[in-house]
Amino acid sequence: MSASLIIPEDRATIRKPQIIQTEENGFNLDIKNPHIPKEKQQYSSGELLTMLHKSFRKSDELVIKLKKELSVRRRNQWTLKT
Repeated sequence: MSASLIIPEDRATIRKPQIIQTEENGFNLDIKNPHIPKEKQQYSSGELLTMLHKSFRKSDELVIKLKKELSVRRRNQWTLKT
């Protein structure tokens, strides 16, 4: 008996056992969960401060970039109106 399982595209990311694979396992449906949660990493206070500093620096860079973009757009709108 050969059969195959067709998974619709919108459900392609859901892991379902293939019928053939299930037959090879002797119809054993005790399949391990492939989504094992990651272990939580412990950080020292120094590492956390460094990570926070990098995050703030990146945020500052994004704010500066956004301000530049907004000033260019305002300048372009002003020149188009006059």
